[in-house]
Amino acid sequence: MSKKRLLIALILLIVAGVKSYSQIAYSGKIELGYLAFKHQLLDVDPGPNYRGSHLDKGQNGKEISMSNGISIHDKWYTGIGVAYLNFEGINGISVYSDVDYRLLKTKLTPVFNMKLGYNHSWNQYENGTKSVLFELGVGVCYKLSKKRAIYIQSGFSVIQEASFTPFRIGFKF
Repeated sequence: MSKKRLLIALILLIVAGVKSYSQIAYSGKIELGYLAFKHQLLDVDPGPNYRGSHLDKGQNGKEISMSNGISIHDKWYTGIGVAYLNFEGINGISVYSDVDYRLLKTKLTPVFNMKLGYNHSWNQYENGTKSVLFELGVGVCYKLSKKRAIYIQSGFSVIQEASFTPFRIGFKF
């Protein structure tokens, strides 16, 4: 056998061995959510260009999101996500980092989640407003198979200078 073929075979064996024992795998999530408005976080002294709070009527929101990343040891998930939000007519997008921790490796397990990112909403201000997105969540995850699971979760979320209680259902693949 030539040196070139031997080298290719050796590389393929190494890659196959590393992949078969790897604890890191590609993963993704799709979520549907409802954001129940709780409080306006800032009390603003209005100036001449003030047009009201970013979400000026205390709107509840709906969300659809997708996150892609990696699963580590079937317990940790980290990824980058994008979401479309609708706060009763005010549209927005979010880009965020997403971290999950599943407490147990059993079929039914508690799950903890954190999201941190950027949000832009097209509201009453010209060109809309941007803000930080921050969320902490806790829920229950049910494994359908080794790589697939469904989950529900709730928690605390801050978007557009307002706090929300998110209610989510998701599918992990």
